[in-house]
Amino acid sequence: MTRAPQDKRTLCFTLKDSFLVSGRGWILAPPVPLDAYPHNTVLRVEVAEPDGSTRSSDGRFMVEHLRLTGGTSKSQGFIMLPAHEQKVPVGSRISCIEASGPTE
Repeated sequence: MTRAPQDKRTLCFTLKDSFLVSGRGWILAPPVPLDAYPHNTVLRVEVAEPDGSTRSSDGRFMVEHLRLTGGTSKSQGFIMLPAHEQKVPVGSRISCIEASGPTE
């Protein structure tokens, strides 16, 4: 008997905060390293909520340039979920299930 391969899950982070950006989607924090994925990479993301429930969603790795307090700025890598997704509770474990190449 042949078994189907298991999806490989890589824990990205435990959610500290999320922000809904109008017209763009949910930005999940904390940031991830800039070199984690190529910019604008589509990711299959698994959300394991603190209550034990899990769900999967298509997300995207985005690099954003942020203006910080004190007049400084820097680029950060973030995982973004579509705006139609429900809010992800703080403490959820965010894992990457699979990745495809950059999209247009």
